[in-house]
Amino acid sequence: MLERKTQPEETAAQHEVGTVSLVEGATVMVRAGAATLRAKRAVGCLVAPQPGDLVLVGVAARGAWVLSVLERPRETATTLSLDGDVALTVDTGRLTVSARDGVDVASPATLRATADRVEVSAREAEGSFEGVRLLGGLVELEGARVRVVAEALEQTVGRFTQRLGRAYRFIEEVDQLRAGGIDYVARRLLAVHGEHATVSADGLVKVDGAQIHVG
Repeated sequence: MLERKTQPEETAAQHEVGTVSLVEGATVMVRAGAATLRAKRAVGCLVAPQPGDLVLVGVAARGAWVLSVLERPRETATTLSLDGDVALTVDTGRLTVSARDGVDVASPATLRATADRVEVSAREAEGSFEGVRLLGGLVELEGARVRVVAEALEQTVGRFTQRLGRAYRFIEEVDQLRAGGIDYVARRLLAVHGEHATVSADGLVKVDGAQIHVG
């Protein structure tokens, strides 16, 4: 059997506990006793060191690495810092992210979510977009009150059906309708009123009723 010989100077390491004095780029300066160590943050040290942190440093012939942040003297924001592409994978079970004071997700590039089913529950919702494109086989919207405010609204559909208890439209300027055929049916009253009214046709104009009053 062949035994692999290791270099003692490459594998031998010692550990030091010290205080971070300076963080400059990838370099972390750590005061350990009377010595000052120039170290790098280890890949496994996810918490980014800050000046004043008490850290554990591994020292070997090849260099020194901050292995872990042991203690922070004051309550400040903790940053998990990673380089390059990062994937968080849960082979079995669920992944839950929760925070008492809120959760922020930000990216200057694309933010993508892919799931078999998406559920969002909130007391209030607010969104701001330069442009929105929604594609779906079926879109359902339910609410006690829905308000749409827009400078311009365009709709293009193959068939449009509305079922309403009451409908009110208030148009300040012009209301135009262009259709191949128009059929209005009122069970009780149909009233058309205006300061001026014109009914014209290229062909036949027919008025039919049990009683017709003019004037």
